[in-house]
Amino acid sequence: SFDTPDNFDDELAGTRKLSGVNASGDNSRSENSLDDPLDDPTGVLPEILPSISPEAEVEIDPEDIVQEAELLLRESAPHDFDVLVIGGGPGGYVAAIKAAQNGAHVGLVEERELGGVCLNRGCIPTKTLLESIDVMRLIRRAHLYGVRLGGDATPDVAAMHRRKSEVVAEMRARVTELLRENNVEVIRGRARFVGEHCVEVSTRNGEIISETRRISAVHIIVATGSLPQRLPVPGADLPGVVTSDDVLEAGPVPQSIV
Repeated sequence: SFDTPDNFDDELAGTRKLSGVNASGDNSRSENSLDDPLDDPTGVLPEILPSISPEAEVEIDPEDIVQEAELLLRESAPHDFDVLVIGGGPGGYVAAIKAAQNGAHVGLVEERELGGVCLNRGCIPTKTLLESIDVMRLIRRAHLYGVRLGGDATPDVAAMHRRKSEVVAEMRARVTELLRENNVEVIRGRARFVGEHCVEVSTRNGEIISETRRISAVHIIVATGSLPQRLPVPGADLPGVVTSDDVLEAGPVPQSIV
């Protein structure tokens, strides 16, 4: 049970009048009902306008009314998702999980690996390789700390890359599990807009589009990330000119890097 304020009945009557229902509870139009152009027999406007007493003076921004009405129409119209996120990197998958935790039905479109550039071809693999190098350097300096080791520490580049791949795969699996636990539907493919609230997702088999699917959503978040960009200078496409993606691939270590 709870205590009602002294003016509870008056406030309730005011709310009923605003929605076109008189204080007695029937559906007849009261003299204080909303008039055209805001006359609303459907009862939608009470969801948009705050509950107020009939005597209060309220400034209503017509643009806000239009925006809220359009949002209600979109939400009530048939759609596949409340929120659709394009891109499965740190920005995309975090936004998808947060939206799902707040009650939205969420889809996420990703063409490549979940986790995006950061997890797969950026921060995580780079720092994993650097950690291996730091360990080797520390071992080489062990005598400075009073530790004697037999022989010299030498790098095993292939083993470093194997460890890097294992770390990346483990963290990618964690991202996949987080999305699953929060009921985010992952859609494989590349998305392109075909309408304000609709995208077409295509999956490829090499250069051939093998399947397309149209997906609608009330809200769409674009979190597509980035790609390495080659400089528009002569010779940028010659052998030996590599991108950050190439550097992180297992291969022979160059004698020098410019």
